[in-house]
Amino acid sequence: DTKDGPQVLCVVRDMTDRKRAEADLRRQAQLIEASHDAIIVREPSGRILQWNAGAQEIYGWPAAEALGRVTHTLFQTGFPVSLEELEAALDRGSRWDGELRHTRRDGARITVESRHILVRGTDGIPAAVLETNRDITQRKEAEEAVGALNAKLAVANKELELRNREVE
Repeated sequence: DTKDGPQVLCVVRDMTDRKRAEADLRRQAQLIEASHDAIIVREPSGRILQWNAGAQEIYGWPAAEALGRVTHTLFQTGFPVSLEELEAALDRGSRWDGELRHTRRDGARITVESRHILVRGTDGIPAAVLETNRDITQRKEAEEAVGALNAKLAVANKELELRNREVE
């Protein structure tokens, strides 16, 4: 209210870009959640910050039980190198790829193809690690079975060679 009567102040702000960005973020979150691969965001120390449905599918723990826990402890991770070597490689190159042995909630041991990507803050200090894991247990078992069959075939071939020589 003023001496000349009521005054109205109106502020108009274009929120188109913000709404578009929010929609993009929702779409990205839906895609991450829909993945069958485990997509885990964790602190550099290993404490889980985010856990998608693919992680629950592979490991058996719901997000509510996994969040805040340390991945290496939760999964009883078997490393191909020491944890210190893996972390040093990640710090040097901001990325590590390899196979890890993990334990699921039901106690089953699985092999995962794993990729760790170090995300640094604007200050250059490590802020988070994006870890994606794909269960390759069946593929590894099939490779081992093929290897065992090949070894048996090699033995059988040698025996056939010996018999052929004896026959000759």
